[in-house]
Amino acid sequence: MHWSKEVKNQVIGMQIAGTNLPSISRQLGIPERTVRKWIRRFMDAGNVDRLPGSGRNRKTTNRSDRQLVRWAKSVWHRKSTASALLRMWDEPVSKQSVLRRLWQQGLHARRPLRRPLLSRLNREQRMTWAMNHNIWPDATWRRVVWSDESRFLLHPCDGRLRVWRQRGQRFLEGFSEDAIAYGGGSVHVWGAIWSGGKSSLFFHDRNVNAAVYRDVLEFFLEENGAQLGDPQMVLSG
Repeated sequence: MHWSKEVKNQVIGMQIAGTNLPSISRQLGIPERTVRKWIRRFMDAGNVDRLPGSGRNRKTTNRSDRQLVRWAKSVWHRKSTASALLRMWDEPVSKQSVLRRLWQQGLHARRPLRRPLLSRLNREQRMTWAMNHNIWPDATWRRVVWSDESRFLLHPCDGRLRVWRQRGQRFLEGFSEDAIAYGGGSVHVWGAIWSGGKSSLFFHDRNVNAAVYRDVLEFFLEENGAQLGDPQMVLSG
């Protein structure tokens, strides 16, 4: 595997700064034997340059490699597979070579972060709610019952979509995937927590409308009224 001179110099810099070999290998994703070889070469020759004639010639140029990396980082192609990138690249190399070139630049195929599909209005309303309640004292928060519900797929679909990204980019726009609930059969689960305890889980195999939700709250209050105590307890759904 070919590593850029910048990566090699980074290894030497970390070694000079006192980082031990296993930590360098783990943080940069480079085999320990390779790190050890570069450090030994630097101690012997004062640099990390390859020895003349060592290793086989690369089939791609640095310019071509940079083009591949630009494609993988772009908004249009960051969710493309290595095979798709190879077809675009049109170089006489294998898919594994594509992966190696991207790995050398810190790009790895990861599952995109799944998040609820929210409109701009939803986001603004959530931010407004958070700002309005940010100044509540602890005594007020202890009077709040937090309730939530969710559906779980009985027949989940395991998509294998990957996105090319670097460390620290997981939560950035463009590196996540919007998800709409819920495909296939599912079961609806409702539960609540408060400062003094938690409720039982309520299971439903049908759609939950206003009437069904009211019945759930009434049953919850009957079951947990003694623990809640305060009749002014706020339910937050």
